[in-house]
Amino acid sequence: MATDKGATAGPPPKESRVRPQTAGRATPARPSGPPVVKRIQKYYGEVMTELRKAIWPSRTELRAQTQVVLGVLVAIGVSVALFDTVLGVAVNLLLRLVGAGR
Repeated sequence: MATDKGATAGPPPKESRVRPQTAGRATPARPSGPPVVKRIQKYYGEVMTELRKAIWPSRTELRAQTQVVLGVLVAIGVSVALFDTVLGVAVNLLLRLVGAGR
């Protein structure tokens, strides 16, 4: 059986390839959609709508929640300081036992 060498599959020669027409274009395409100012206004309007839906705490609720947060912060600070002190003393005792202490 004879095969036709011209019918082999493969890429076409460089001369027959089509070049894209956009290569010489100097101006970039414009983005589609509304202008920036209108998008900002829409976003601001949506934010204000969502903020009106929010349930804000009363002054007494806000004060009570703030006191709880500050109390928890103080408790955590004291516990970290206490743990640091105990761990420091333990490490110093261990170093003295080994002979590397002061």
